[in-house]
Amino acid sequence: MSHRGMQIVPIKFFLVINTINNAHTRPIDPAINDALRIVTGCLRPAPVDNLPILAAIQSAELRRNGATLPLARHAMKPGHLLHSALT
Repeated sequence: MSHRGMQIVPIKFFLVINTINNAHTRPIDPAINDALRIVTGCLRPAPVDNLPILAAIQSAELRRNGATLPLARHAMKPGHLLHSALT
């Protein structure tokens, strides 16, 4: 569904994506930040938001969204095991 160029998604779909991105991946972010500091040569006071830019990679959040959105869209298709739970 779309309305004036905006995509409308069911609220359960939104909650699944946010739960995946927040609850289970937050403990991993400090390790990613430490690795980015090593790769870029930045010290601890460097802003974390700038580390992916300096390393010339996408941020962890963008990479997670790129991986989870297609999976969640696939689960929304009729006949998928999770379809009834998401719609």
